[in-house]
Amino acid sequence: MHGTVEDPAFVRFVEKVSKDTTIIFHTHDWMLLAMAARGDRFPKGAESRAARLLDLGLIEKVKGRRYMLSRKFYEFVGEKRIE
Repeated sequence: MHGTVEDPAFVRFVEKVSKDTTIIFHTHDWMLLAMAARGDRFPKGAESRAARLLDLGLIEKVKGRRYMLSRKFYEFVGEKRIE
């Protein structure tokens, strides 16, 4: 599954963003990224971390507390995003 820590392309994408921005990603960030990959709702209280991931272009808001991986990720791996 794309966008999980088991996906080497996704890990490389996050590493690239980290290197380009010098941002360090924490466990909660990885958890939210995995939730976005699955299309799960983010928990209440995750707004500030979600905003940071949005600003970095890792995720995009769908509706409510739902997010998905960004188009930038799918461009990075050379695939079209399924919406």
